[in-house]
Amino acid sequence: MPRPKIIRKAEDPRTLSLEECLAKTARNASETIGPGCTVEAHSAAAFEIARELLDGWFSHFRTDSLWEKRDLLAPLLHDVGKVSPHFQEKIHRAFDPEFQEIIPGSFAHGSWKTENHCVPSFLTLEKLDLRRLAKIAGAHHGKECSPMGRSVDDESLGGEKWKELRENFVQKLIQKYAEPLGIKLEDISAEESKQPLVLGLTILADWLSSGMELKNGEVPEKERFAQVVQDAGFVPFACRQGLGFGKLFAAEGVPEFEPNVLQQAMTAPENVRPGGVYVLEMEMGAGKTEAALALAYELLAKHRHSGIYFALPTQLTSNKIHERVEPFLRNILEPNTLRRALLVHGKSWLEDRSLKNSFQNDGEEGFQSAGPKADSWFASRKRALLAPFAVGTIDQLLMAVINVRHNALRALGAAGKVVILDEVHSYDAYTGTLIRHLVKRLRQWGCSVILLSATLTQKLRNELLELENSENTLENASKVPYPLLSIRDKEGVFYPELDRSGMRSKEVRIVHSSSLEDSLNSAMECAMRGECVLWIENTVGDAQEVFSRFAANPPSGIDVGLIHSRFQEFARREREDLWVEKYGKSGQKRAGGKILVGTQVLEQSVDIDADRLFTRLCPTDMLLQRIGRLWRHEKLDPLRPKSAECVVEILNESPFQNKETSSGYEKTPPVYAPYVLMRTQEVFEGRTQLTIPGDMRELIEATYAEREETGWYAELKHQLDKEVRKLERFAALGTSKAAETAPDTEASTRYSEEETVEVLLLKDSREGSLLPFGSENWIPIPPKTASREARTQCARELNRFLVRVRVSAAPAYSGFRLEELKHVLYVGSDDGDRPLRAAFVGDNCGKLLDRAKNPAKPDSRGAGEKENTISSLNYREKFGYSYSRKKDA
Repeated sequence: MPRPKIIRKAEDPRTLSLEECLAKTARNASETIGPGCTVEAHSAAAFEIARELLDGWFSHFRTDSLWEKRDLLAPLLHDVGKVSPHFQEKIHRAFDPEFQEIIPGSFAHGSWKTENHCVPSFLTLEKLDLRRLAKIAGAHHGKECSPMGRSVDDESLGGEKWKELRENFVQKLIQKYAEPLGIKLEDISAEESKQPLVLGLTILADWLSSGMELKNGEVPEKERFAQVVQDAGFVPFACRQGLGFGKLFAAEGVPEFEPNVLQQAMTAPENVRPGGVYVLEMEMGAGKTEAALALAYELLAKHRHSGIYFALPTQLTSNKIHERVEPFLRNILEPNTLRRALLVHGKSWLEDRSLKNSFQNDGEEGFQSAGPKADSWFASRKRALLAPFAVGTIDQLLMAVINVRHNALRALGAAGKVVILDEVHSYDAYTGTLIRHLVKRLRQWGCSVILLSATLTQKLRNELLELENSENTLENASKVPYPLLSIRDKEGVFYPELDRSGMRSKEVRIVHSSSLEDSLNSAMECAMRGECVLWIENTVGDAQEVFSRFAANPPSGIDVGLIHSRFQEFARREREDLWVEKYGKSGQKRAGGKILVGTQVLEQSVDIDADRLFTRLCPTDMLLQRIGRLWRHEKLDPLRPKSAECVVEILNESPFQNKETSSGYEKTPPVYAPYVLMRTQEVFEGRTQLTIPGDMRELIEATYAEREETGWYAELKHQLDKEVRKLERFAALGTSKAAETAPDTEASTRYSEEETVEVLLLKDSREGSLLPFGSENWIPIPPKTASREARTQCARELNRFLVRVRVSAAPAYSGFRLEELKHVLYVGSDDGDRPLRAAFVGDNCGKLLDRAKNPAKPDSRGAGEKENTISSLNYREKFGYSYSRKKDA
């Protein structure tokens, strides 16, 4: 039977007094729910906390110039929409089932349950011609609201009576709280870059004030607001003054080292320009990290920056740099203001057990006070950038400029910091476009930005410095000196003079090979002479194949290892620690021949030093990164075998010649663009010697400089240009407000043709517990009623046995459902993604099995519209995760 239509009239809704309009519920002494604070009390609390943040925390830093008194109107007025019928019906019904409906028929329709109070907030302020404040009020729950064609006096919002009540409420707030401070009712600045900061301040003040859990009728003293801000961790730090370069990185038992030419230039007083962009191009292993941190110290100690965020390409590199930043902070901060460096990425909650709040989860309202030393309030996805010091992935920072929920809170966290972006050359066109947009925004938010790279092209450098590329020809670009420091400040770009005469130079001999067999034999001969051999492949499958050849029957005394991304988490760490020790700069376990096989993770993620390098052909910048692992540490030279030479052997079994002879690249697309590989082959062809760093600039520019092509090369170039344009368009959409605001868990900071999932590998299972593959200990699954700490501990343990693979290479979820883990790990839903899979590892060559112990079937959805040609899945302790394809594929 159709629902009868309710005819509403403007006089139908009853009104409440402002004293009856509640913002929150509250639990009383008997733990039952009752009325909480009024909308006025909550608005006043948010205002006072924002005021405390601006007068206290932010006043200590250079970003104080970004703020105006009128910015406090945003937190003061953010919740005026709670003075509306549906919100009051919802809040009162939470503790009073007998509460009389305000709009006749609203209980029957259920509209009181779903109304977004941000809508009447937006419409009320917009009607008062406060359009920018209206947008902030409408977006303070993480994304912009849509009025859906309604007006401020719409009957669903209470009509004229409630409209007047909200307008009177605005006037009351202004007269009582703003005007005594000399703040009149006016809109905030029209400066576009400023608005995310005001929105971020509003969200922060809203969350902190909500966490106060004010009682009905309670009026807190001003001192309580200051304590709330302090307990959350917003306590100023102080730097020790006058520290020399050696003191910044001093460690017990380690002699202080002197800065090199680039490190001296970075910290020279005339080059320290707060609010500038610094681009440091310096060869691999020459101390870029120390140079950046030394400059960060100068900016913190003398120019009032609000902290440091060190951004890196991967979780692994973030973990490694975090280990170096922590002692740096202990050296530079006064003992009574010591702060820790938060580790910020999707898996950081596994690394840091000292934090009470898990980075895995987020509570938008309220917090657990743990004091500034613990910085625990910041340990969540959305709040992490608010911490004064943090190290993490670039993705966390990019979410400040792409259209995801609460991006403004991340913008507020970044404002005023020294932001260090490492390996800026390593990103594709999609992420690279986002980074250029980010750098521009960071400057507007009062940041100093330090960009690090060993292999930057002039085109990318000019884009990051916002320079024109009209003179970017090969002749001009290749003559630019290397290493190079470029600095942009408000007056323009300049390049400090560097004395390059005393810089270390490394001569590398180049050997070319077109035979895998010959290269395998050569590598084994080097190892038998006692050399530490490094072999880097472009794919995991190729690395596994090469390793199998070496490991099949190695001579006595030759160690052979394999490192790639498809090992279980604990196994990958164990391997990295083991081989860093064997190939590391300490040299303590260097004796004896060794062969380490790996993939791109060895280019930049681990500090290893090889006597001889074998590498598959890859783009010039990546090739130079790999060569950076060759004879890396000068102090190890006396320990190398007498037979050792600084040699790289480049393996290219299928050289580019023409479309007919190189058709294999079309049948099996390589990891890297064929056009770039062709240009790299051309640059290195016939070359037998390389000087590091002297030849690096010429090689990079010769590979990437724009030029006209003909024939098949023109086809390859067109393919690459088309892909780049596509990725740049996608990136532009990601920053556009026109697109739907995405949850931060779905943020697109990287582009991939195919998603990845994690696979939990098991030996056995029984009711209530799991036995992971690689462990002898059963892991009990806590009940759904278990504490959060117990569930988090179980999640930590299980995460050690996960491996990440692309969807088409993962076992289908239907073969091993994980409903018993839904309260421990996120497993997705049947009508959406399944980010977590599971399989048993069988005794038969590590074949993966489903829950019924049958061979696990690959996910048919992973290949998209194409047929999934993967036929079997395996995991072996020495090889990691592998798969095979159908023979006719």
